[in-house]
Amino acid sequence: MPGRTSYRRRYASIILVLIALAVLFIRITPLPGQVLGSTFFDRNGRIITTTTAAARIEVPLSEMSPYLPKAVVAVEDERFYRHFGVDPVGILRAITRNIRAGRIVEGGSTITQQLAKNMFLPPERTIGRKIREVMLAFYLEVKFTKSEILERYLNVVYLGHGAYGVEMGARTYFGKSARDLTLAESAMLAGLTRGPYYYSPYRDMKAALARRDLVLSKMADLGYITREEAQKASREPVRLAGLEQREYRQAPYFVDSVMREILKRYSDGGNLLYSGGLNVHTTLDLDMQLAAEEAFHEVLDALPSRVAMGEANGTTSRDGDATGQAGGLPSKATDVTGKALAAGSSPSSQSPTRQPQGALVAIDPKTGEIRALIGGRSFRETQFNRATDAKRQPGSAFKPFVYAAALDSGYTAATPLTCEPIYLPVDSGVYSPKDFGKEPYHWRVLSVRDAIVVSCNVIAVKVNYELGPQKGISYAKRMGIESPLGANLSLVLGTSVVTPLEMAAAFCPLANGGYRVRPLFVNSVLDRRGRVIDSFRIEKRRVLDPRTAYILTDIMKGV
Repeated sequence: MPGRTSYRRRYASIILVLIALAVLFIRITPLPGQVLGSTFFDRNGRIITTTTAAARIEVPLSEMSPYLPKAVVAVEDERFYRHFGVDPVGILRAITRNIRAGRIVEGGSTITQQLAKNMFLPPERTIGRKIREVMLAFYLEVKFTKSEILERYLNVVYLGHGAYGVEMGARTYFGKSARDLTLAESAMLAGLTRGPYYYSPYRDMKAALARRDLVLSKMADLGYITREEAQKASREPVRLAGLEQREYRQAPYFVDSVMREILKRYSDGGNLLYSGGLNVHTTLDLDMQLAAEEAFHEVLDALPSRVAMGEANGTTSRDGDATGQAGGLPSKATDVTGKALAAGSSPSSQSPTRQPQGALVAIDPKTGEIRALIGGRSFRETQFNRATDAKRQPGSAFKPFVYAAALDSGYTAATPLTCEPIYLPVDSGVYSPKDFGKEPYHWRVLSVRDAIVVSCNVIAVKVNYELGPQKGISYAKRMGIESPLGANLSLVLGTSVVTPLEMAAAFCPLANGGYRVRPLFVNSVLDRRGRVIDSFRIEKRRVLDPRTAYILTDIMKGV
């Protein structure tokens, strides 16, 4: 086969040239020893807090569960033992699957490439860095055996919640050494390598279980385990060790939101946050934040408090708090069967939370920059961010969206409407709204201005009926509400659930002359050398007639 022999020689020559270039032109200086936390600044350059990486404990392959290396190879690089650092087959397969899915669902990087990136390259997203990554992968393949490459990778890979390497990962998630991991635990840990934020069982157990089962299936496909072993492991209960509750010195819920944004934005966000030495310049104003916290606690502390158990399914409990899948993390070991979790529930442990709780968002209506944010009474007690994640009925605060639609549809501030009993047809029969309080009706004619000032429910529903619920939904959506809204007459009374952040953002067009702004937490991110690796632009677009915004805002001053 002279043709094939010639092809192999050319391929080998190319590899040798790339290795030579890597050695000659790339400064090969390992980075794992340089563990630098990231620093968060407020809008005036004052330090809010810093992050520090968890201790890294290196262990040899012989001290790991035999399932763990196989699980990682199966899910991350199934041709690991057959390629020379870069896998053309894997790249083509990833491109094909991404095109079919219409989004990035699979990467083409090998374990060797990922190790090269983690060991040698700074956190920049350029073509030049990718080229250097490929060249360094060839260099590593020449210098080390496959077992040495895999061992090193398993000791530096980021697995979420500040844990680097499989030993710290095993302790963080399961409270045991990497050598003692079961097949199911090894599969779940291996599944984290692609996206610790998305697949952490502490954040989303349903996604973690689906990822674990995918790893088990791939291991069976490759012959590492039998189908029976995979099925048995998929039924194994998940026993989590529990996370230590974090408490930042300042603005904990805001900082946590910023960290989540970085983790979602960058594929290697965990590495960047905990050892990349980032300088994150945020939109927070520390003076406003401290004033907000003082006022917030002054009000809540004056109210009778009680301790309540939050529900564990991510829904709103009767005490007004929501925990579970999106909420507070258990402080003790959690034992949950895979069957129960497959239905989408969170760890069944319930943690006590002081009630009542609350949330606060202060946003600059001109720019969308978040100046202050509070997600609960204590981040140590519950990490559930009620400002960004808690969906509640906004009540009468929703009325301005429908009245904005009304003003654009021919109503004026002086349009007269009568507050009296009305009976409107709905799918379930007849709907008759009433006002809140002892008197269900005003029994008189009110102008639109007066109806808004006294928050008349009857007239609000009448306007919503005359416009049609879809009109109000359209205005709410264009002004900044993103949650699903029910097309019903009671919508104007705030019966659909939204987050406080959505409401704050959606009111901005009323305060800034009709422009929708995107809520902004971060202005820029700099690397350890002070170079800008990302900047976040202010985004605004006109969604409301400035005259409508002015009239409605002027009316609301009367409240």
